[in-house]
Amino acid sequence: MKYVNYTYNKVELQKRITNTIGLIEDWCIKNDYLIENLPIGLYKFKMALSENDNISRNQLKKINRYIIGLEKHITMRRANKFFQMLTDNCGYGKVRIKYSEKEQKIQDARKKMLQAKETYESLLKIYKEEKGDYYKSKMV
Repeated sequence: MKYVNYTYNKVELQKRITNTIGLIEDWCIKNDYLIENLPIGLYKFKMALSENDNISRNQLKKINRYIIGLEKHITMRRANKFFQMLTDNCGYGKVRIKYSEKEQKIQDARKKMLQAKETYESLLKIYKEEKGDYYKSKMV
């Protein structure tokens, strides 16, 4: 059996990147997330890795480390960092994972609710200061 050092072998690394992007796509479909610019980005990543000899061994090691992390457990943060690192090394447009429209609406509603809660608490404080012991002193 031939040992392949994934860190320095660009052909194997291209295959691993393609497989990892496929894993991320499946994960996004499962969790109802949206991927921006992926079809264009995937093609450009493949072309950049095959044509770009300026990618250093350290950058290839970094890509390999991100792939290993994503194979263990995919999160939105890890996937976005992976895409960001690929775009930085290849010099192409951003590929990002975003929340679905429904989840984004829920988060926006929560922000509005928290602002309303803060407003309510400040108005309640003003009311209590104004009221003070007024009604207690009236009863005596």
